[in-house]
Amino acid sequence: MLVALTGLLAACEQSPKRITTEHGYQFIAYSNKGGLKPKPGEKVAVNVYTYFGDSLVGNTLRDLGGPSILTLYPKEKMPANVPAVYDATLLMGEGDSATVYQKIDSTMLARIPKAFQDLKEVRFDVVLVDVISAEEVEKKREQVRAQAAAVTSGVNNFILDLKSGKLNDKLLTTPSGLKVVMVEKNTGRTIRDGETISVQYYGCFMDGNKFDSSFDRGDPMTFIVGSSIPGFDEGIKMMSRESKAYFIIPSAIGYGEDGRPPVIPPNTDLVYYVEVLKF
Repeated sequence: MLVALTGLLAACEQSPKRITTEHGYQFIAYSNKGGLKPKPGEKVAVNVYTYFGDSLVGNTLRDLGGPSILTLYPKEKMPANVPAVYDATLLMGEGDSATVYQKIDSTMLARIPKAFQDLKEVRFDVVLVDVISAEEVEKKREQVRAQAAAVTSGVNNFILDLKSGKLNDKLLTTPSGLKVVMVEKNTGRTIRDGETISVQYYGCFMDGNKFDSSFDRGDPMTFIVGSSIPGFDEGIKMMSRESKAYFIIPSAIGYGEDGRPPVIPPNTDLVYYVEVLKF
């Protein structure tokens, strides 16, 4: 982080030019290293430092452990309100640093703490770490799909070992009734409520019958921690990025008495194999 911010400050001394982006944001480029430039529809890895006035309130390195992965909207899927960071990214190349300012509208104001209610704009310092091309995305998708059969076999063996009692000494049971078996641990901090994370997962019933798997699709599930079923959220918050685990989720902290028709019946315990990705 210090390296990135030092680079931004040093570049500021050269009086960089301020321009207006396609959607009306004020943008200042601090470097132009000639790196690969992203195109709509591709993914990018960006470090973003968010400021309310002089207060640093968001930092992907601190809050997420690394860059945030953004998918750049194709032209035909452009939303009505395009984020400032999106516009900034399209004007940058790999390795470049920039600042973009976004005026605070009523929607954004509702999410800003009372201490900053008088602010007129938010500042984002952006470092474009990597451009992930459509070809790279498809290659990764194929690699994940190729793991699907091995993951299925692994989950089935896990359920057999669970029922036979072989895993009793590895089971961690929480007060809610959630049972967790860690497969691979990382030394990083555990995940927190409100973080946006990406996971590959395999979900099945206690008899081994699968009801969903991101490995079959090849694409991870990205979600905000705290927005899933209670047992899944609880298990995720016991993990860190780049770790793997099994969850046995009782119905009471799963989909409960209602289930999730037509996929999950009422009062059904669930098994998940989860891999938390780095970004």
